[in-house]
Amino acid sequence: MQNQGSSLILLFVITQTPLFMTSYSFRIQRCVWMWICMMGVVTSLQAQNPSEQVMPVTGTYAITGAYVVPAPGQVIAGGTVLIQDGLIVEVGTSVKIPGHARIIQADSMYVYAGFIDGFSHAGIPKPKEPSRSERPKVKNPGTPPDNLAGIMPQRQVRDLMDPKDKSIAELRAAGFTAAHIAPHGKMLPGQSAFILTDGSHADEMIYQAQSGLYARFQGASGMYPNTVIGVMAKFRDLYRSAEGLKQHEVQYASSAVGMARPPQNQVLQAFFPVIDQSLPVFFETPKLLDAHRAMALQRDLGFPLVLAGLEQGGDLIPQLSNGEFPVILSLELPDEVDEEDAPNSGKASVNEERDQLFKRKLEAYEQYVSQAGKFAQANIPFAFSTAGVKTKEIRKNLQVMVEYGLDEATALAALTTVPAELMGVSDVMGTLEAGKMANVIVTTQPFLAQKSQVKYVWVDGHFHEYEAKKKKKSAVSPDAPVEAAGLWSFTVESPQGTVNGTLKLSGSEGDYEGTISTDMSPDENTLESIELEGNILTFSYSLSMGGDQASVDGELELDGDTFEGTLSVGNFGSFPIEGTREGGPQ
Repeated sequence: MQNQGSSLILLFVITQTPLFMTSYSFRIQRCVWMWICMMGVVTSLQAQNPSEQVMPVTGTYAITGAYVVPAPGQVIAGGTVLIQDGLIVEVGTSVKIPGHARIIQADSMYVYAGFIDGFSHAGIPKPKEPSRSERPKVKNPGTPPDNLAGIMPQRQVRDLMDPKDKSIAELRAAGFTAAHIAPHGKMLPGQSAFILTDGSHADEMIYQAQSGLYARFQGASGMYPNTVIGVMAKFRDLYRSAEGLKQHEVQYASSAVGMARPPQNQVLQAFFPVIDQSLPVFFETPKLLDAHRAMALQRDLGFPLVLAGLEQGGDLIPQLSNGEFPVILSLELPDEVDEEDAPNSGKASVNEERDQLFKRKLEAYEQYVSQAGKFAQANIPFAFSTAGVKTKEIRKNLQVMVEYGLDEATALAALTTVPAELMGVSDVMGTLEAGKMANVIVTTQPFLAQKSQVKYVWVDGHFHEYEAKKKKKSAVSPDAPVEAAGLWSFTVESPQGTVNGTLKLSGSEGDYEGTISTDMSPDENTLESIELEGNILTFSYSLSMGGDQASVDGELELDGDTFEGTLSVGNFGSFPIEGTREGGPQ
């Protein structure tokens, strides 16, 4: 069993419950605990991810008393959604609930179809970029090996994704039950896939193994193609070569007599479904010029094209109004313009150049954040991409878009029905209807409301419950400097004694990372969801226990070089923790 020291807290809690508090000795309690672990009962007691509880008691659920949103623009007040065996069985106000169903009382809450991420790299670890000294030497930079030039269209998500990557759990906690994902890389990183955001291995999560071919205008370093023009020329060359190879294969299959056998070329063969028009090319086009380049290639070669991750596409609206090219808009937004730089209203300017700069910045910002609203006004459907966006910023960025002209029904469609249609899964996802996959979310208020939180999520009928973190108000002035980074030693007081440990934090506010461990195990657990509000530091981490996961939430009140607070282990209790800084920020 791994992480025995960290998981000791969970063991202490269970062995101190009334079921175990008998006249038996501690040795007998320990034996009973070991027997429970061997029988697998502990699985149902453990949370799967931070702030999340998975309770697989039954496969039948009835969400009752809620505002049910079957599709964008529709609302059923006091509705019920019945889920059974991974499917939505019935939606309405007079649903007959089976006796064995688990009742989810969602009075005044809102029920939506699970959100669909139109494009991201969720679940695929980003490879480390080699330093100049680590880069392999290429004999002829003009004709480098395909893999070094970033040309790997044959790569598949199945071979690259990590189901335990925290980005998947974070996406699910934000309400996304499915995602269209692609590998990291340069010009042609690989093929994209459509996955569900729940599962223990890739085959369990992948819904479509091949959803498209992912392409970028990103050249290689120090070799061809290393410029945008080079990338475009190389793409044309590969496409034309793939057409020739495909034709050769067809002719050889028809009559091989007297013909040379066609060569096997995985790079070119990856283009065959694109040439057949059965797979689109998802071209990453954040800038206006990128979109123009992708459309120029499409008109030259004729492949099905999707503009993905579009950030500055307002000027493309006239060209996109015919629906020829599907669009996936980026959810990443620039920082808001600092109002302190604004000219003083009604007063003579002391710095006209600065005022003009502020005006240009404000115009650029407003054009950026109003893009989705303009697409909606032009009746151009679009999905959303979460690539490059922190999950905690997704709802906030949507709220900004709504503030700048995007109506809420269209925003919801961009998260549900539009990506479902784009990915060809609208018959099973995107709306709450009988017979569709049980991809469902419940929020405490309308999703785009200021204080709304995701409370329940079902992915293919698998249930996840999330508890909102209750943060303490800082006891010190919000302007007082607080330094959380450093090496901390701590003790946790459990019912059976003191557990010693080490907390390592690096980074700064908004971008912390760290680990936690105990003196009973050398293994370090990676901290997640690290946030500092005033002098209150919160975080979560997962413990591995015999292949299962347990969740721990920490809340610490920092006071100079000391802290005190609690570690909470699911529903089994909270334990006091005290710590001292042993070293400064790394």
